[in-house]
Amino acid sequence: MNQEECKLCLKQKKLENSHIIPSFVINWLKKTSLTGHLRNPNDSNRRIQDGQKIKLLCRDCEAIFSTYESQFNRKIFMPYVNNHMDLSGEIVKDGSLKYDTWNLKFIISLQWRIFSLGMENFIRADNDPNPHTELIKKTNEHFRRYLNSETTNTGNNNTYILFLRNINNYNNVKQLDLSPKLNHYLIRSYDASFIYNNSQLFYFSKIGPIAFITSILPNKLVGYPDSRVKLKGAISVIQKWLNEDLNHFIFVKRPKQMDLLRKKTENQKAQIEKAIGQNLHRKNDTMTLHVTYSDFLRSGIDD
Repeated sequence: MNQEECKLCLKQKKLENSHIIPSFVINWLKKTSLTGHLRNPNDSNRRIQDGQKIKLLCRDCEAIFSTYESQFNRKIFMPYVNNHMDLSGEIVKDGSLKYDTWNLKFIISLQWRIFSLGMENFIRADNDPNPHTELIKKTNEHFRRYLNSETTNTGNNNTYILFLRNINNYNNVKQLDLSPKLNHYLIRSYDASFIYNNSQLFYFSKIGPIAFITSILPNKLVGYPDSRVKLKGAISVIQKWLNEDLNHFIFVKRPKQMDLLRKKTENQKAQIEKAIGQNLHRKNDTMTLHVTYSDFLRSGIDD
């Protein structure tokens, strides 16, 4: 039996094919899509059936992460997308979602998987070299120790959960120079990126309409008063976002960067049109259709 080092417990064991993006996210995106399939976010001509996997964890550690994923899916993700938003991604019901220690564990496990692997297609927000390489290494190692129960805290940082929704629900950003496919980015995509300059470093990731920010430098975010994740509590699905710089990243800068990555070729357009034609029985019931139509109404651009 081939054995390799598990990246979490550091023991020599047989490694499992671990999801980077949790399987429940991939399953939800496929179930609510027009065709029942996904496109590779970095190669829009390639259809994918499952999320990216990599030999990362042993079976025991994979089981630990699966427990966190299951709790987050049942108590945060599915209640939000099923009970609090409609098919176009607009909020139809206010409220709070309760959580326990598994919430922070899940978020940090996601951040650790993405940002400790150096996945270039996810983490490069700019072409500039990241000036915080050593701090990132130290943070990722502390995250590993936290997830492996070697320490009881995540380090000198704070983590925030952001509930995204249709741009029609954000009156303060509607007039900005926005991507024509902004709703698709906010509601229907998964993504991750460092956000940084010489004096700041944040880990940003999103899975469908839920995003996470871990503030490393400085260790607290300004302007997100009701989004910080504690060890246990409840978090509102309608939140105040008052940090203009981070709002610009989420609503303007990052969606446009992803537009460039996902620029469709004529070949892909023909493939998608054919696939949609073969799945007309699904069209009216899918979130993809409603979100796409919402983008069309907002921008007047039909793709």
